[in-house]
Amino acid sequence: MSEPVRFGLVGTGHWASAVHLPALQGIPGVQPVALHGRNPALAREQARRFGMRSLDDYDAFLDAVDAVSFAVPPAVQLPLAIRAAERGKGLLLEKPIAATLRGARDLLAAIEKARCPTAVFLSRQYSPVTLSLIAQARASGATRVEADYRSGAMVPGSPFASSTWREGPAGALLDMGPHLMGVAVSILGPVESVRASSADGIGCEVQARHRDGGRSTARIFLHDPTLDPDDERYTCAGPAGTVQAGPCRHDGIACYRATVQSLLHGHSTLPAPDARFACELAAILEAAAASLASGGRELAKP
Repeated sequence: MSEPVRFGLVGTGHWASAVHLPALQGIPGVQPVALHGRNPALAREQARRFGMRSLDDYDAFLDAVDAVSFAVPPAVQLPLAIRAAERGKGLLLEKPIAATLRGARDLLAAIEKARCPTAVFLSRQYSPVTLSLIAQARASGATRVEADYRSGAMVPGSPFASSTWREGPAGALLDMGPHLMGVAVSILGPVESVRASSADGIGCEVQARHRDGGRSTARIFLHDPTLDPDDERYTCAGPAGTVQAGPCRHDGIACYRATVQSLLHGHSTLPAPDARFACELAAILEAAAASLASGGRELAKP
């Protein structure tokens, strides 16, 4: 019988304690052993709660694990993930995998050089409701995808409201853009160009032209105080008719466990939500952010 894979978690915020830590418990073949966080006191408290070791030194943390799960902002994740890749550790990355396309490509290069197993926690690529939508839309020959996401994530009192990287239209794009555009790319294929605009100075809308002629639109708004839980909807249209889904509900813990299984054993979702797929999404986000900054010009995906 093979030894269990020793997992470590980087992060002590709400998403780490609400999803990553509880989801790691009880997965066959997985042994959660270590926790590393920027808040050592909180890391020690959460490590005791979940029966893990708290290690302040990152190199000592890497010595103690076989695979690393990240639950930190993208700018924090990038250098730590590269160091873990260079040590040959398995990586379970949060979206977006980096705050910039250059960072995403640097991380992808480190992963490919080390040939370390990698999975990206893009929950919509593991959630039954969006997997069903993708399959139906592809089967129906959809050429148009409309995705709408509204939440109160950045309303005062929300556990995410202090996330400065999620602020404003660009922050909304970084936060939910990988999920919604991941669904659109899974249905319509690679993106060629994008046009992005802000909504009320805090939300954003991204219009994408896909290589095979399809068009997609993603609207993201994180400041709606009336919404709990979130409201996420899709409409996919084509010659064979319209496929709709929503309001969509995703079991974060179940999706995370499926991502762990993907890391350990491979998966059956299409396209694969790996680092290369996440890099494709990072290129879309980069073009959309540049379009936002330019006042909404249509820009080619880099």
